[in-house]
Formats: sequence, structure tokens, C-alpha cells
Amino acid sequence: GADPEFVSANTVDHHVMTSYHLAPSPAGAAAGPTPDDPSKGGGEIAKKGIELQVNAFSGGGLHIDIIVTNHAMAETSVTLALELAADFADLSEAANGKREQEALVERVWTGRQAADGGESAGTLEFRYKHPDLRLATSIRIAGGDELTDLGSAVACRLGLRPHDPRVLAVDLVPVFEGERVEPLFGRDGAFSSDDPSIQAR
Repeated sequence: GADPEFVSANTVDHHVMTSYHLAPSPAGAAAGPTPDDPSKGGGEIAKKGIELQVNAFSGGGLHIDIIVTNHAMAETSVTLALELAADFADLSEAANGKREQEALVERVWTGRQAADGGESAGTLEFRYKHPDLRLATSIRIAGGDELTDLGSAVACRLGLRPHDPRVLAVDLVPVFEGERVEPLFGRDGAFSSDDPSIQAR
């Protein structure tokens, strides 16, 4: 596979960023307007038939919707590889490029495959094994037909009918000293916090 082609990125609101990416349809010439003429390779429709719209909502943790749409003319499937890692560097360490503390990072994947037409789901946890710092990051992934842990990435397979968007939802939950910081926003940017002090603002 290859990285999708970046098209644009825009700040939609103070807590929302949207980016667009394009990729060729795996269906090849069959995805174009003249599927019976493979010499034409499917044209621009096949070359840029898969659109990825990435909507990121910050607040508390981070929620990301990855909307994948097949604009080509043939049904196909794609596999997205989400490359995920955590180093637990402090902001000042990242700024000056020098670590002041280091420890092993434990990586734990728990997945549940789709059944009866439902969605696959999984959780990837990074646990910082420093003796004095109780830090972790929990990443929840939901959507798609199959989720597979590759060790350095999570592969998400999506079957795509023409013009029928599929959504992959990702929640990043920081854990500080055992306290989880849940995202304030859910799918499509829906406010999802159950904290009454936040809702009252």
C-alpha cells in the first residue's frame, strides 16, 4: 500500500480540524466509466476514487472520525493502517529535544471482530512503566469489517460500495496518575461528556 495523497486541511472551529486525502481505487480499470476497456486504466475516477475525510475534535481527549467514501463506479475494499505509538515525553522535553526521564512502554491490544453485520472494535493501550509516573494512553477504534493488530499499526479493513461512506471512529484517552481524560466530543462532533460541571458551562 501507499500513503493517500494529501489534498487540504482546514481549521473549522477552535476545536475542530478537517483534512482531505485521495487514493486510487483497488478495483483498477473496473472502477472507471469504461470498465470493458482496461487500456484506459479507469481514468481519473479510478486514480482518485477513494476519498478520506479526517475530522479531529479536541477537548478532554481527542476524537477522530475517518470517513472513507468510494467515489468510483465499482465496489471494492481498502485497508487503512493506523500507525500508533507513544513516548510519554513532556512538552518541554519535546521542545528542547532532550529526555529527562525514560522508561519502557507496554503495548496491549484487545480486539473484537464484527458479527451479524455489526462493527469491529478494539482498544490499544500504551502503559508507561516508569516507577514514579502513572501514565498511559488508551486508544479506542470502532468501525470497519476487520481490525488487525500488526504490532506497529492497526489495520482496518473496510468494504466500500460506490458512494456509501464508512466511518472509522478513534478516541484517544490520556491517563494521568490513574485518571482518564475522556474526549468531550463523539461521532460527528456530538458533545458526549457526562460531567455536569462541564455541561453547566
